[in-house]
Amino acid sequence: FSDDDIQTLQTMADHLAIAINNANLLKEVESAHAELLRTKTYEALSSATTEAIHWIGNKALPMTTTAARMMEDLNEAELDVESLKEDLEMIDESARLIMDVKEALLGSARETAPRPVMLADIWLASAYHANTPSEKLTVKATPDAPLAFGDSTQLVRAFGNLLRNADESGAKNITIETMPSTQKGFVTTRISDDGIGIPEVMQDKIWASFFSTKGEGFKGMGLAAVLHIISQLNGSISVESVPEKGTTFTIELPAAEVNSADLSNTPSKIALIAPAGEWATFINEALQNTGTTVLAKFDPSIDLLLLDETLADKTLPTLEKLGGKTLILSAAPKVENITKYLQSGIKDVALKPYTVEELGEILG
Repeated sequence: FSDDDIQTLQTMADHLAIAINNANLLKEVESAHAELLRTKTYEALSSATTEAIHWIGNKALPMTTTAARMMEDLNEAELDVESLKEDLEMIDESARLIMDVKEALLGSARETAPRPVMLADIWLASAYHANTPSEKLTVKATPDAPLAFGDSTQLVRAFGNLLRNADESGAKNITIETMPSTQKGFVTTRISDDGIGIPEVMQDKIWASFFSTKGEGFKGMGLAAVLHIISQLNGSISVESVPEKGTTFTIELPAAEVNSADLSNTPSKIALIAPAGEWATFINEALQNTGTTVLAKFDPSIDLLLLDETLADKTLPTLEKLGGKTLILSAAPKVENITKYLQSGIKDVALKPYTVEELGEILG
């Protein structure tokens, strides 16, 4: 090698060494950030658990003392009925509040069942359950957004809490976006609003149970529950907020792997009653070459009616003749809703399918 060759090679080697060192430093920074996020998550969950235990204990104590007083009153010659009614009302209220805390933190008594889910549709289901005004809501997903891996029922609870927070902040516009993540193996979804925002000094405290910027009362459980659910799914959530301008929550969830499936045994004619959007497009495209005719309206000649739960309240009165052929699909089935459907003659409610494999199980 000539001196010029050596100098050129040495310069290339120096640049390569710097690039390798920068890459290693970036990995160390990312690892430290992930560890810090895990630590803050565990601290928040520990705080939430401790606060919940103390709160439940404070609510349970009057119940025990009131029950003891009622037992003494029952042994009296003359019963004070009005006093007993007041005591029972107090016990009932305390028990109901305890169940509210349990529902906010843990949800229904069930094991989580992660599966591939369509986040844009989960947001729409959450808006339905949270009674979010449709005129405020915009839901967008990029065509290349992958399915997430998560429990649809728990995600509906988490997203519903975020939607309620946005609505209660005075937001006139709530925008949902879903897209591929910059992190390999993850999908990003975010909710942005133009509400009153969160003061910077409070942004690290919002994840703690019973902390609220809305005053006194039974509040401050929503974001603690959101953090708990997202963490259980090996995801993460962060917040950016500017007072008087709005708030954005960004959620990272693991992306799902989707398997192919056979749809050769589907009914010959079905009706699909669902809002126009990503999920309805998925159903139509999945059945396009199967020989199944998909209608977008009621028809007595169909073999099966697939009804999106978000439209069930509007269409149930017209389903008397199709009740036996109707399958209501829900991202988060609720006992009270299922009871309502049974009273309308509809016996079948199932989790919404988000993959061809799940669709085949429902239609097969």
